[in-house]
Amino acid sequence: MKMDPKKILIVPKLSMVLADMHRYVIDYETLLEKYHQEMKSASYLIEHHRNQIRSLEVLRNVLPEATWLSREQFNAMEAEKADLIISAGGDDHLKYLSHYVKDTPIIGLNSDPKKSVGALLESDIEETVRKLLDDDFQIHKETRITARIGIETYVNALSLYNLMMNNPDDNCRFIILDNGKHEVISISTGIQFYNGNATEDWSKGAGKYLGDRRTIFRPTERRIGYIIREPHDDYAHNHGVLEEGEVLIIRCEKDNNRISPDGIKEHYKLTNRGEEVFFSISDQPLHRVRLTP
Repeated sequence: MKMDPKKILIVPKLSMVLADMHRYVIDYETLLEKYHQEMKSASYLIEHHRNQIRSLEVLRNVLPEATWLSREQFNAMEAEKADLIISAGGDDHLKYLSHYVKDTPIIGLNSDPKKSVGALLESDIEETVRKLLDDDFQIHKETRITARIGIETYVNALSLYNLMMNNPDDNCRFIILDNGKHEVISISTGIQFYNGNATEDWSKGAGKYLGDRRTIFRPTERRIGYIIREPHDDYAHNHGVLEEGEVLIIRCEKDNNRISPDGIKEHYKLTNRGEEVFFSISDQPLHRVRLTP
């Protein structure tokens, strides 16, 4: 069955230049003057903007019947209406959009492959669209991480969940509750939960003290890892793995903690002393489109 272009939803990320034009309510030429007054060089931002504009023009030309929505207009209801969501931007943009997606297939397109690597993204727009329309792709059900706070199930993270202090200069203190046992983590910079979706460098940084003891996963593997970040002591729960159905409960022992799904600032959530956060594998995997090699 061929993909219907009319049921494809494209959600682009604004370049920094366009975002600043909206923020300051000024035109392009006035913004350039502002950049030159405030910065030694704005050449990177301008080139990045032009690359993105060219990429989006290509995307419009090869998918003229697709629906376009801004990032601000996108939500769970709009995601449900589409047969496919194309995230046009960077890795963080794909992560942001994925937080609203239940089971609609999604693919990421790098809108500036000249300036950005895009570990989660396709870089050749015309080739990607050709394969999508020729049904030359697979849908992988990739593991996500979920957090529950009390009775509220929060965002399903594509790659990472961090719990830390909202003020990064403060030490984090919390209690880990695991199968009836508990351990006080008195001093650390927080705890990170991760899966196999382009997280190797992030988990390596958080768990550099572990060396080769850190567990690596495949994106579709129904397991997630956790690492205590910069622990003060050799805690029993410095790191570990959660299998399908297992839950690790974190009880906050200070006020003003932050839980951060995929590092997306718009989706930070604050918790306070005594609140418990339940981390586990989400029962809603992300249906991510992978092109056939």
